Amino acid sequence: MSMMCRKSNHQLISAPLTDDFQTANLTRVLFREVIKLQCLVVLCAFLTTVRSGELN
Repeated sequence: MSMMCRKSNHQLISAPLTDDFQTANLTRVLFREVIKLQCLVVLCAFLTTVRSGELN
């Protein structure tokens, strides 16, 4: 009985740690994707301004 209690306590303690780790990993991936998107937006804006400059 005491072994089961210890096991469940260990799961309770370790579960939030893995959740935090996954959240941090997810945040890092999202951050990287946002940076990629911003770079694409800046590139597109630059290209459109260059093209409109050529047209004028």
